[in-house]
Amino acid sequence: MIKHLVGKGRGLVATKSLKRGDIALFESAICATLNTQETNTHCSHCFRAMPESSSSSSHTNTLHYCSHTCTENSTSLLDKCDLSVFDDVPTRRYPRLIARLVSSSLSSSNFQSFWNDVLTLASPKNFSAHSVSDEYHKLKHCFAPVMTTETHNIIFQNLPLEWYARMEGILHVNAIGLNPLPVNSCSTDDPTLDYLVTQDVGVGLFTKASMLNHACDPSLVMYRDPTHAGPGVLFVASRDIPVNEELTISYLAESGSMERRTRQEELMYKYGFNCDCRLCADTT
Repeated sequence: MIKHLVGKGRGLVATKSLKRGDIALFESAICATLNTQETNTHCSHCFRAMPESSSSSSHTNTLHYCSHTCTENSTSLLDKCDLSVFDDVPTRRYPRLIARLVSSSLSSSNFQSFWNDVLTLASPKNFSAHSVSDEYHKLKHCFAPVMTTETHNIIFQNLPLEWYARMEGILHVNAIGLNPLPVNSCSTDDPTLDYLVTQDVGVGLFTKASMLNHACDPSLVMYRDPTHAGPGVLFVASRDIPVNEELTISYLAESGSMERRTRQEELMYKYGFNCDCRLCADTT
C-alpha cells in the first residue's frame, strides 16, 4: 500500500504480515534496456543470455531477441530507429531507456496519461536542461526517419527539452539495475533461489518499486523472476515483517558490510540524503 511517510514522502507499507521468504511484491518494468547493445550476448527484451548459436540478428540497430515471444513483446517502432546515435553518450543507457519510453507512449492508448504517470515519479530539483541538450537532439534524430515531419513536430512539441531533463532526473533516482537471466531458465519450486540481483547488465524503470525507500538493513531483497517473459522482479521479505511496517530495499549493493561513514557518504553522493535507518541509528 502506498502511504505518505513523515520525512520521506511516499513509501510502501505491508498490508499484511509477511514471513521471511514471502514474496511481498512482483512488478514488471515499464521499460528496460541493456547497458550496452553492441553485442548480442543478451536479449534486448528480457535480458536472458542469448544461446551461443545466436550470432546474428535481422535488426539493424543492434536489438536482439531470444525468442518469438520477446520479439512480439518488443517495441516495433524502436526496432526501426537507429540507436547508434547514443553510442558516444557516456550514460547511454538512460537515453536508450527514454527512447523506449517514447516508443511505448506512442503505442499507448492514452499518450498524455502515459506521461502523466511516469512524470509523477520523484526527480532531483534543478536538473540542468542545458547539460542534456545534445542527448535530447540525438533522441529527436533517432525518431525522425520513422515518422512524418508533422508527426515528429507534434510529438516533440509535447516532449520538449525540459521534459527530457526531468526524465533524466527521474531515471537517475528511480531506475533499477537488473541482472541477466541464464539461457533456458524456467519455473522451479522456488524461482528466487538463483536470481538474486547482484549484477547490472541493464536498467529498468518501475512504478511501485520506485516508491520503496532505502534502509541499510532492508526488509526486502530483490530477485529477477525467471518465470516472467519480460524484465520482471520479485521483492522477497528478508525477515518477518508485521502489518503496516514500511517496506524497504537497499540502494547500495553491500550496505550491510559497509562502515556507517562510507554508507552515508555514498548515499549522499548518489542520492542526496543522510540515512537514519535502524542500522545507522544503532551504529556509533
